[in-house]
Amino acid sequence: MMYPEFEERTGYQPSSEEYSLIEESYYNFDGNKDEFCKEWLKWKKSGAWEREAKIIKTYLATTEVQDAELQVLRQYRDDANKVINGLNEKIEQINTDWLNDQNMRIRDYNQVKQQGDEARDQVRKLQAELEAKDNEIIKLKAKLYDLMTK
Repeated sequence: MMYPEFEERTGYQPSSEEYSLIEESYYNFDGNKDEFCKEWLKWKKSGAWEREAKIIKTYLATTEVQDAELQVLRQYRDDANKVINGLNEKIEQINTDWLNDQNMRIRDYNQVKQQGDEARDQVRKLQAELEAKDNEIIKLKAKLYDLMTK
């Protein structure tokens, strides 16, 4: 219901603050505009409207406080979520860095192991060649001995 409709039906000119309370009462009224206005005039005449208006004011004030508290809580939640998201990103970066470091260490280990294996193979090959040369020297010494003793 609009302000002019209320004024026309009741002949009463409420302040804008009082009309907002009347509107709130109307929204909770189980009936049409005409029925509400008739009831409201009875409430006004009996003094019940003043009590109703105080109750509505208290309710609206409480609702405003609750809305403000809810807004503060939502802001806290949003701020906490930003911090949590930032920490999750840092954790993810630390995990990524750690995995990269581990992979690099494994790669380095495998490279050193491969170089060690290759060096070991070269040593074995050189030992085999040295043993072959030693055997060849022994054979040559034996031939030389045979030649000298004949």
